[in-house]
Parts: sequence; structure tokens; C-alpha cells
Amino acid sequence: ALRELNLIVQLDAGDMDARRKIGLIYMEQERWDDAVSLFRELLERDPQLDPVRYYLGSALERQQQWNEAFEVFSAIPETSALYEDALAHMGFLLMQMNRLDEAVSLLEKQVEQGPGRPQVYYYLAVIHLSEDQLDEALSVLERGVRQFPDDVDLLYQQSITLERIGRHDLALEVMQRVVTLDENHAEALNFIAYAYAERDIRLKEALELAQRAIRLKPAAHIHDTLGWVYYRLERFEEARQSVEAARQELPDDEVVLAHLAQIYLRLGETAKVRELCRRLLELDHDSPVAKELLEDLDLGLGLPHQQPDLVHQRGFGHLQLEDVAAFHLGEHLGGEGAALLDQHLAAGRGHLLLDLHAVQQTLDLGVADLEDDPLLVVRVLADALDLGRLDGELTGVLVDALAGEDLDTHDDALDARRAAQGRVPDVAGLLAE
Repeated sequence: ALRELNLIVQLDAGDMDARRKIGLIYMEQERWDDAVSLFRELLERDPQLDPVRYYLGSALERQQQWNEAFEVFSAIPETSALYEDALAHMGFLLMQMNRLDEAVSLLEKQVEQGPGRPQVYYYLAVIHLSEDQLDEALSVLERGVRQFPDDVDLLYQQSITLERIGRHDLALEVMQRVVTLDENHAEALNFIAYAYAERDIRLKEALELAQRAIRLKPAAHIHDTLGWVYYRLERFEEARQSVEAARQELPDDEVVLAHLAQIYLRLGETAKVRELCRRLLELDHDSPVAKELLEDLDLGLGLPHQQPDLVHQRGFGHLQLEDVAAFHLGEHLGGEGAALLDQHLAAGRGHLLLDLHAVQQTLDLGVADLEDDPLLVVRVLADALDLGRLDGELTGVLVDALAGEDLDTHDDALDARRAAQGRVPDVAGLLAE
């Protein structure tokens, strides 16, 4: 097409339409200098060509020549059909030149005059966000979404703002609408996958979403999300590979470092955990993740489950189902709870017969942690259930935990329900409802 248009121009140097089309092809090819030169030449011949002036401003904007681009867009008259689009660009350019008050004034004026363009609401919200004015940003975005309910950029920014405010459920709902409108929106897919991983729910779906996102946009933060989903799925080697890839591009990102440290912990690579914790504390001397991980290392928590051969080395004899339950229980509770279980193991003389008293003692030591974490109750009491030694009180605790709405889709809770069916009447009754 470009060759044909050049031939037309050679035959008729005054063919303005052919020259304009050549300029647009230059823009498609990102030949910004050529596009700018051609559009300037056309405007010299006819200063009334508003579309050409608009193209010139756009090309200068792509070259990050903010001042020149602003002057060009400013010359488009209010009577032009391109005026509202030019105003949106002017608001963006004022932002880039850090003339935020002028940008807000310009954009708010346009919003007051009429629906305008969706970009006007978007840029105005971005300015408020840059000033940490979250409520103002959300208000602008809500107004924009009312005017343009299917605008993907507005909905995406609305979801991000809701997340920053702390309205996580609504943020997720809005982001799901983004994916409904644009199934190939990599950032939206990534957001949903990470939200599921953080909640430890719908992990198979989260994995599919993260994998789609990484195919569309192999960015570092999406590699981190994919790794975090693998971590939740307890596929630790794959988690390591993904998050290490993220760290190559984001070497000092605190979220990436925290995720990688937790993965190394589950792989038993304690030296690497301590190294990453030191780096986290250098970046933030109050890093709660680093402090918690170092405390877990000191207590021996979070490390891979001990295997039968290791139990043999410690002199505990043949590993029984009760031994596995005890190790799981000790891992969750730590401290005195782990020490108590260790005593029972050592006294087992061949295998552990953990009685109800031992279970109750251990639960008592960790009751504060358990009350705040229904999923932990399910995991711990499911271990006790495997021992066949749950009394009425502990069965009630398990039933209450399994009834929690937050656990409806969690794999561990579903496994616990299946394990409980038929073995404890109250639990079987709950499952039958």
C-alpha cells in the first residue's frame, strides 16, 4: 500500500489524501520522525486540516515530546469533531509534565460539560490515585462506568482502586467483568489468579488463568503470580522456577522476595531463606514476612514433612498413621505442642498410639491460633480424626469448622469432609444435609 501511495504522490504532488494516508502508515510502522515531518508539511499547505493536526499531536506524544504535542492539540478548535478527543490527550500531557492542578481543572471541566470520552475519567482518576486520593478516584471511576459501562480500561482501573481501598470482593467481581468483556486481558487474568491464590481457593482455575496470562504477557509480576499459585498447589519446584524467573527482572521486589523465601522454606533450603530474609529486612527493617519466616526457621516450622527414613534415624521405629498425624499436628502448632508430640513419639516403643488426652493437650496449647483459622481447625482435627479418637466436644469443633462458608470450595476442607463421612456420626450428618 505504501508503494502504491508513493506512486500516486509522484504523479500528483498535490494529492493531500494520499499524503495523509502515507503519514498514517508511518505511524503504524512507528516511523514517528517521518510521520511528524509529513504532517507538518500538510499543515503548512492547509492549516484547517484538524485530523492531520490531531495525527501530528499523537505522533509527537508517542515521541514523548510533551510540550510540542500539547501545543498542537491546543490548536484544535472547540467546533471540531476531534475537540473532545484532543482534550483527553491534553489532560494526559499535563499529567506527564507534572502540571497536575491544570490537568484536574481541564478534565473536570470536560466531565461537567457532558459525557466526554472515557479517557477523561480514566486520566482524572489516575491523577487522584497518584496523590493517594482513593475516594476521589473511585468516585470519578464510578461516574465514568455509569456513562461507559463496557469500557474495559475504566472497569480495570475501578477494580484496582477498589483493591487498594480494601474492598477485595467487589474488586474481584469487577475484574471478572473485565475478563468477560476481554478474555485476553492479561492483567485482569493475572489479578484474578493472584486473588484466588491469596484466598487459597479455586486453585485449579487460578492455575489456568495464570498460565493464560503468562502466554499473553510474559511479564515478571505474572511469573510471580504463576509461582504463587504453584506454591498453593504444593508444586514447589515449579513454584521455584516461576518466582526465580520473576526475581531476575524484579531483584528487589518485596513481594517476589517474600514468595521466594516461603518456597525455599518448603523445599528445605534454609540458607536461601535466611539470605532472602536479610535482604527483605534491608529493604524494610520491619518486614513482617521476614520476621515470621525467621521465627519459623528457629522453631522448625514450615519445613518439608519428615519422611519415614528420617523417623527411623530418630529411633521412633516403624512409621504408623498416628505418627504422620502427630507430625502434621506438631508442624501446625509448634513450640510446646511440637515438643509434647515429640515426647509421645519417643515413648512410643515402636509406634505411636496417640490417645485423646494427647490430642486435647496439644489443641489446648494452640487454641488461640486455631480459633482464628477455621481451615487450620479442619487440618488439625482431620489428623485427630484419622486416629479414630475424637470425643463429642472435638467432633463439634470439626463440624463447626467444616460448616464454614469460607471453606466450601477449599480442597483441604473437601478432603476432610470425605475422610470424615461415615466415621463420626455428626460429621456424616452434616455431609448428608
